[in-house]
Formats: sequence, structure tokens, C-alpha cells
Amino acid sequence: MYLEDDNSGLFCIQQRGKFGFIDKSGRVVVRPQFDMLARFREGLALVTYKSKSGYINSTGEFVAKPEYGDDCGEFRNGFASVQLGRKYGFIDRRGLIVGQLEFSASGGFSDGLAHVCKGGESFHGIAAQGGKWGFIDENGEMAIEPQFDGADEFREGRACVNVGGKPDGVIGIEGGKWGFIDKTGRFAVKPRYSQPCRFSGGVAAVHVGTKCGLIDRSGRVVARARFDQVHDFQDSLTPASVAGKWGFINKTGKWKVARRFDMAWRFDEGLAKVRVGKDREARCGFIGRTGRMKIPLQYANAYSFREDLAPVALSDGHGNSKWGFIDRAGRMAIEPRFDYAWQFFEGRASVQFDNLWGAVDKSGRLVLPVEYSKVGIFHGGLASVETATQPVRYGYVNRQGKLVWKPTL
Repeated sequence: MYLEDDNSGLFCIQQRGKFGFIDKSGRVVVRPQFDMLARFREGLALVTYKSKSGYINSTGEFVAKPEYGDDCGEFRNGFASVQLGRKYGFIDRRGLIVGQLEFSASGGFSDGLAHVCKGGESFHGIAAQGGKWGFIDENGEMAIEPQFDGADEFREGRACVNVGGKPDGVIGIEGGKWGFIDKTGRFAVKPRYSQPCRFSGGVAAVHVGTKCGLIDRSGRVVARARFDQVHDFQDSLTPASVAGKWGFINKTGKWKVARRFDMAWRFDEGLAKVRVGKDREARCGFIGRTGRMKIPLQYANAYSFREDLAPVALSDGHGNSKWGFIDRAGRMAIEPRFDYAWQFFEGRASVQFDNLWGAVDKSGRLVLPVEYSKVGIFHGGLASVETATQPVRYGYVNRQGKLVWKPTL
């Protein structure tokens, strides 16, 4: 039910089996008339009307008439992938077809290019048996001729492509080797790796057999393949594991936080959640970027920090636990009294008592009664709610806990 875009300020509603949109005040902006819809992306929303797909603007007007099949995508970087019959292609934000709808499969635009497949039999629009992959530009012209057995989108000027593999009949490519091309189609990194990956922060975590290593955009090995798992770099450190133990490495593969944890997560707001032990014996805490424990390993479970608070669970030693919230110094900001809790969004966090959900503010005060079967995250000033009674009805509440859209079928 949570379908809100950062820029549109519109929220999906359902009424008598049809879907539309309201604004933050609960005013109907697009009357419920669609069989299905997706969130607004870049000012346009994918909708299904009379079993056909099209795109509307924020007033409900069709920018692209409902004439496409059910395998269409949301707008991204100015374009959306569309399906007509057994062929795929792209439309722009004016609803105009870019080039021709002539492909058996298509990806999305990134760095000004989109990967497309010509020939073969389509599998879900993202793989094609017997076809070859290439790249088109934003005018629909072929920029890199179809020649690869698999392809991924461009990231940081490089796209991962496969040579010698075959579609697995689901969504992936089996066999062959993966390498990286530049925007001219030349191999910047020859195909020698066993799995696809993407560049992030100037490096890519590549697979050699069952191990991972790091390369730069030229293909130079900056860390030999000795890791079991490496997460993408979102900053200068990322979690990595060897022999079941996790730590943090930098972009040269050097251990900056020694591997001593049974699991580790990314840094959020300067702290990273780590875990030692498994099952009922597991304990979670938080470390700083030097690896020093900032908040001791004492919680049965926890989530990462968001808006300066983190949900944590304290165990009673008999398999039962209660959730509360700690601040970045490890002080208990909201005492553990909930059966479950989620992170804060816009100053509100969803909490659970006896299988029912409500929401609290940062003082721990209930701002939304605990009476719903589900409460979504707050975004754009509203959160979706689902009734605990049958049949399930869907509505929206504001940050004060007031219903702006009363639950409907």
C-alpha cells in the first residue's frame, strides 16, 4: 500500500477494487479507476487500465495511453521499458517511443545507455534464449552492437557483460565468463570472472571461483580473491568475510576492522551493527569506524541507527525479548516494552503489542493507537495502515495519528 514518490506527494488508495491517489491532506487527486498501479517515478506512474498498461501524470491524465502489455517498468533516468506483444523497447517522459519496439528483452537506462537483447525467445523481458545483448543510446540508436550473451547496466562508465553463458530460464545467465566494457564497447576488463557485479566507489568485488577480490576500473587487481563475501562499497569501508568471520576492509582490501564477528552490517550514522553468536546465543552491538566497540554486545537483536536512534531487543534468557530504542551513546532512550519495533522515519517508529501495531514518537509516547495489523513507515507525512478486522481495509494516518484516509476495501 506504501506507494509514495519523494517529489509527487501522492499516495495510493484502493476503493471498491480500484486504485487512485490522494495527497497528504487526504484529498482525492486521481480518482480510483485503475486495476493496478505503481508509485510515481520522475513525475509519472505506471497504471493498468482495462488490462492494458499506460502512464499517467500527477493529475491523472494519460501521458502514454494504456496500450502496452503487463511487463512494463517504472520511469528511470527519463525512460521506461515497455512491452507490446512479444517485443520490448522504451518510451520517454512525453510518452513517445524511443527508436523501435524491436527487442526480445531490455534493461534500464543508466549513464545514458540501456542494455537490450535482439533475437531469441524472451524470458520475463530480462533474458532471451538465443539472443545477443548490446546497448542503445537515448535516441534509440544502437551504440554498442548486440554481441554479448548477457549484460548489466553501466555504472561508473563500465558495464558487466557475459561471453559464453546461457539464460537459466528464470532471470539469470548460467555459465560463461563476465568482464567489463567501456562505452565504446571495448573490453576494459576481459571476461574472466564467474559472476556479474558492478562498480561502486571505483572498485568492483569480482568472483574467481568461490572467492571474491577487488579490481579497479582498468581491471587492475587491488585485492586478490581471498574473501568469501564482500559487500558493495557505499563509503570507504565495507563488510567482508573469510571462513565465516566478518570484519571491514577498505578499497585496497586491507582489513581496517579485524574479522571477529559472526555477521556485520554497513555503517549508518557512524556506527555499524555487528553480531557474535547464533540463534538464542546471538548478541548484537555497535562498533565505530576504528573497530572499537561503542555499544556492547548485549542485545538479542537490533536494527541500524536512523534519526539518531536504533531499535534493540533485550532477552529475558528464556527466548523472550522486549524491544526499545537506544541513542548513539548506548543509553536507553525508550525503555524496552514492545514485542517488536522498527526504525524511526520522520520522527515516528512502528511498534507492536500482542500482534497489533501502532506508532511512537521519540519520547516513546504512543501517537498512533495499537490497533492495526500493519503500520507502514512514515514518508511524506503519512503512513499506510491495515485494519486488524476482516476483510482487511487500507488507509493512511498522519504524524499526529489522525486518519486522513479512512480504511477502505
